[in-house]
Amino acid sequence: MATSSKKTITLLVVAIGLGVLGAFLAMLYLNARESSLRDLLKPKSELVAVVVASKDLLKGDVLDGNTLSIREIPAAYVDNNAIRPGQFDAIEGKILQQNLAVGKMLLASYVGADFPLDFSDTLTIKRRAMTIQVDEMSTFTGLLRPGNRIDLFVNISIGDAQQKSIMPVLENVEVLTTGRDSAYDYTEKVRFLRGGVNPGINQNFTTVTLNVTAKEAAILASAQDKGDLLVLLRNRKDKSGSGFSVISSNQVLANAKRLERKEQLRRSTEKLSDNVVLGKDGVLRNKEGVALSNQNLLIAADGTIRTKSGINLSSRGLSLNAKGEIVDKDGNVIDPDSLVIAADGSLMTSDGRLLDGEKVQSLAGAKVKNISGATPLNIGGAKQLNTVGAKQLNLAGAKQQADGSVMLADGTIIKDATIDSEGNLVMADGSVITADSVMLADGTILKDASVDSDGNIVMADGSVITANSVMLADGTILKDATLDSEGNLVMADGSVITENSVMLADGTIINDATLDSAGNIVTADGSVISANSVVLADGSVINGATLDSDGNLVMADGTVIKAEDVVINADGTVSDRNGNLLAGLSVSKSSRTKKVSDVLPVGASVDYLAGGISKDGILTVQKLPVAK
Repeated sequence: MATSSKKTITLLVVAIGLGVLGAFLAMLYLNARESSLRDLLKPKSELVAVVVASKDLLKGDVLDGNTLSIREIPAAYVDNNAIRPGQFDAIEGKILQQNLAVGKMLLASYVGADFPLDFSDTLTIKRRAMTIQVDEMSTFTGLLRPGNRIDLFVNISIGDAQQKSIMPVLENVEVLTTGRDSAYDYTEKVRFLRGGVNPGINQNFTTVTLNVTAKEAAILASAQDKGDLLVLLRNRKDKSGSGFSVISSNQVLANAKRLERKEQLRRSTEKLSDNVVLGKDGVLRNKEGVALSNQNLLIAADGTIRTKSGINLSSRGLSLNAKGEIVDKDGNVIDPDSLVIAADGSLMTSDGRLLDGEKVQSLAGAKVKNISGATPLNIGGAKQLNTVGAKQLNLAGAKQQADGSVMLADGTIIKDATIDSEGNLVMADGSVITADSVMLADGTILKDASVDSDGNIVMADGSVITANSVMLADGTILKDATLDSEGNLVMADGSVITENSVMLADGTIINDATLDSAGNIVTADGSVISANSVVLADGSVINGATLDSDGNLVMADGTVIKAEDVVINADGTVSDRNGNLLAGLSVSKSSRTKKVSDVLPVGASVDYLAGGISKDGILTVQKLPVAK
């Protein structure tokens, strides 16, 4: 019985296993059959006729029956821009714009009406190609490439000046060719280079062809004729400009002096800072281990040695003697606790010895700078105002002439003028000139003015215009100023105002500066003076901050620094009294910042001649008060 029972169980297990296997195989069969039936029921893919290349074609080949044929391709693989047989007549005879392999579909983007037959066909309409001679320096030792962007400057003498100045000529100019290599040729060579093949790029060339307008070509030709060209390479993505109109020898000299001063400060800083160390016990010692006689000092975060009030001692030519005392260059002992800051910011000892280094600047007398209404100062066309020979305009006996002019009693002819019923001159623009006017030797007439016993011109408000005055092209008159041989404006204190200057609404002139598109003032060192700027008592400007009602410095992030804790460093940075730099702040120096009120008496006015000089030489003068 036991044996029979075991056989029955075995047969049952086998039967169940075979049944499961059969069901699995049946499922596989049914799935395969279903898939086959589905494929049979699917619609067959439609074949679409397209135009293809009948052989390997090169760009520039003519598209016709000899170069093209028709081929049927499954619709799923046809590009939307493929040319169909029905469109053949529209493209026949046109030019292939890129290489096309045999059997490949012709796309609409591959077809063009024409193809550049020579270099001139590659030029954009209204553009010109101009070739200039270059040397190895201007080609950056052969690294200049077609497609690069360059700036062009000229080293030229302005007017009768003996010294040369550098001026921008053109900016962001595309290089079309270097020698005989065009931009396309260079692109192809770079592709070879990436593939490990020697591209044979030409680095020896003496000419460069530029993409310019007709007017730019004329400007460049004139610059070449008058001076020496300077070529600067720029990044293709850089859209910025030079930010100046002229750099004179005076500015080069000023920059050299700035670099010299910077190096002197660095050397003088080393004398003291490199010899002071702070021990673990908190005592300041020299490198020989001698404790400093005065411990009321600190090593600031920037490594400089400062008094507890924040005065920087490291940039003043000071050093340590063997006793640990601070001494000046002559060996005199300096007591940091007795230092005095003079009214002009000079640092001196209690007995009156003046210390070297920059003047100490503070927020005392600082105010928020208002740059609204700032305009570029145009000194192009400025002329020295010649008051020699000026005379009171005498209208007595003036006679009308048949040609429309007026003859004065002394024989002076004033063109395009008439005499009204009251005996006054009426100019062509309708302005009325009375006897209360002055005529200069060059025929310029200043209204509401007289000549005093010294030959000076006295305006209606009492201001006196002497020979030391300059008239700008817009008619503005600056007193106590002259023009140097380079056409720069020289003020009474000897400061030189160049073409790159900005005049604020209050009469302040900021030299070496321009206005950006946002109306901010950009100085020569790249500093931006915005509405959030603070002007110090000496005219220096802290950029990136403003003042609160208590005179404290408020940074852009809202941080408030007490006025007594602000330290202005000689390198133009701003820190707290512990030497921690205040990020985002910088100082623009004041050595080239002047106010018109510095050269005009308080209460005087600027003489503004609306419209400039008329064709008859008569100027209409308006009085604009100078802000105090």
